Amino acid sequence: MPITISVRTRLIWKLSSIPCKFSPSCSHSNTVSSTHTSPIEPPISDEIFKSGPKLGSYKVGDSTFYSLIENYANYGEFASLEMVFDRMKRERRVFIEKSFILVFKSYGKSHLPEKAVDLFYRMVGEFQCRPTVRSFNSVLNVIFLAGLYSRALEFHWDVVVGTKKISPNVLTFNLVIKAMCRLGLIDRAIEVFREMPVWTCAPDVFTYCTLMDGLCKENRIDEAVLLLDEMQTEGCFSSSVTFNVLINGLCKKVI
Repeated sequence: MPITISVRTRLIWKLSSIPCKFSPSCSHSNTVSSTHTSPIEPPISDEIFKSGPKLGSYKVGDSTFYSLIENYANYGEFASLEMVFDRMKRERRVFIEKSFILVFKSYGKSHLPEKAVDLFYRMVGEFQCRPTVRSFNSVLNVIFLAGLYSRALEFHWDVVVGTKKISPNVLTFNLVIKAMCRLGLIDRAIEVFREMPVWTCAPDVFTYCTLMDGLCKENRIDEAVLLLDEMQTEGCFSSSVTFNVLINGLCKKVI
């Protein structure tokens, strides 16, 4: 009597026979698992890059390079990322900003802020990719999250004030003001806040909350309340966070 194989069993056999190329921990079903110590193997063949037609600045395989960068950045494979960058330079590939932003975020997760700063400064000269405020904010945030507030202010000064090649946006100001508040430089934070219109930037609710929180921590509650009035006058709607900041400050003052 023939043995009937269920549909589920046949499906499992089919799936187990397909090699997994994108995960460093995947292996064929008939291979004994072992510790993966070598860099992640690129999930592509060199053939895809050979004799590819070119359309403007686009070449066949450019999107594949981006996928490789994304894959290696997700796993923190920085040596492999440098190999990909080197190959792209040799083949005169076009570097796009969003590739670098992926790497900046990966450096942040790995607590390597100076590596992110170094790559930012390499973008123009080495990779012919001009950074925008998006790249700048990404690196600034990496430095801030590492708790290096003075370094964040130094980086901001060098890029925005020193070279004047990037115009800050509201996110830039929020990060800078927060760094200054963390360092107890509340008066300087207020000065930067007042300079925002010069850069055609309007403060948002996060800007006001950050500055009010800094004022409350310095026991300058009255100034924080005045800032709330100014916020409402300027048409910036407050949130529950805004009032929580003031309530906490008032409670501490009473105590």
